[in-house]
Amino acid sequence: MITEHNLPSQPYKKFFGREKDINNISKVLIEGGTFIASIDGVGGIGKTALAYYFCKEVLLPKYEFDYIIWLTAKDTVFDPFSNEFMIKKVRSDFKGIEELIDTTLSVVNFEKFINKPLEEKKKFVENQVYKTEKIFIVLDNLESIEDEQFFYYITNDFNKYAAYNKNLKILTTSRKRKKIVDFPIEIAGLEIEDSLKMLKYLAREHNIKDILNSTDYNNIKLIEKVGCIPLGIEFIIGQMALGKSRGEIYSELQGYPNLEGVKDESEKKKILSDIILFSFKNMYEALTNEQQYIFKIITALLRHKTKNDPPISFELLMSMTNYKKSILENCLNVLIDNNLIISENNNYTVSQMAVNFVKQYYEDFEQIEDEVIEKKNRIIKSNYKSLDKAEIFLNGVHELIETNKYEEAESKLLNAIEYIIDYRIYFELGKVQRILNSL
Repeated sequence: MITEHNLPSQPYKKFFGREKDINNISKVLIEGGTFIASIDGVGGIGKTALAYYFCKEVLLPKYEFDYIIWLTAKDTVFDPFSNEFMIKKVRSDFKGIEELIDTTLSVVNFEKFINKPLEEKKKFVENQVYKTEKIFIVLDNLESIEDEQFFYYITNDFNKYAAYNKNLKILTTSRKRKKIVDFPIEIAGLEIEDSLKMLKYLAREHNIKDILNSTDYNNIKLIEKVGCIPLGIEFIIGQMALGKSRGEIYSELQGYPNLEGVKDESEKKKILSDIILFSFKNMYEALTNEQQYIFKIITALLRHKTKNDPPISFELLMSMTNYKKSILENCLNVLIDNNLIISENNNYTVSQMAVNFVKQYYEDFEQIEDEVIEKKNRIIKSNYKSLDKAEIFLNGVHELIETNKYEEAESKLLNAIEYIIDYRIYFELGKVQRILNSL
């Protein structure tokens, strides 16, 4: 049977790399037991392109599904070849469950039901399609959706349909795993080799001699400025095609766009680098003050890191912020879930484009940066050492004690004795038990 689908026009001229990510989608969603998974990453990283390529080049040739439904909530696109407004609105509000139902009816050739009342056509689609057919659904740009009922529907109701139908699969794309329980497939920038191939391919397409006549070394330096993000590479070519020099693009990506003629400081944000704003702005604005502050601290530490500095670890961040352990953990988890920071072996980093965003977007960053560096130097001079396992554990216990949760603190300390052999655990346990005995 030929697969019926409503795939949009191809969102790229040529697809580069992503072999590991393609295999990961197949492993998690097609071969695995889950019915829903999400491609996660910052704006412009290539989430939509990857989902499209997977549908067209992996699913369609195999005829594994009778239907592929593509539904997008994308409300803005980035035009790297524009010399005016690069971020452009492309659609009105997403219509939630009814839009999903109507799109499904259209693809499965039951358009006659589209004008029926919602509950009637919804029941028909659920019983005759979602519970029975081999169907693959793509929900693109999930972060743009604010409809709570829609999220409940695709997580709770579809979970029930998937129990009936093992051939029902959903792939979402999102800048963050927002309001949905799924299996994340995190994607980063392209590999250097693939990024270079893409840059040269686009340079040939648009006859950009600056790129074609340059060395790989110089071109790699340029693509590293955009973190090997595909849309960033298109931005480089698009702006060069409009006459910008390599130096001008460097300056813009470093967070120093041309502000000639701007008199009002508050107007600067309106003309900052569109590629950086498109990739990060909406995600940052959704953060709390504490989460933004943590990000600024990590950025400042990274920008001024020397070879003798300690890693930007959880313990160092606790020393820098004086936040409670639970608050810091929550902030870091949100930043990681939003693909804004990277954590590896208790060392936190951010991408170069994210660093440039912070420099551009936050008016107080220079002041915070000075304060962070001064405090970091004081900590290092005072023979800073990372907190050991017992100290980290006790920080959490102290929070319980401060909120009079003595029984919970006692239970945690008793459990800890089995795997942390340290006199401080016994000492703290004795203190807690004395308090409990006095109550």
